[in-house]
Amino acid sequence: MNDLYVEAAARSAGVGVALIRAREAECAKRKVGVLEWQTAPTNTRAQSLYDGCNAERSEWITYTLAVTPR
Repeated sequence: MNDLYVEAAARSAGVGVALIRAREAECAKRKVGVLEWQTAPTNTRAQSLYDGCNAERSEWITYTLAVTPR
């Protein structure tokens, strides 16, 4: 899952949880065994939301390498 974003005015109203649960249901319907996403280490508000959804934190760290076209 990429770019889960809730407008500031709608935060703390259950929208984020509803979006995650909708994706979870869609994955179950399609027999997808894992739903995963990432967030910045500094995004503690999002982490609190995700922790409340019983999602497991991963030990993986994502790296990005910008490549200059040749």
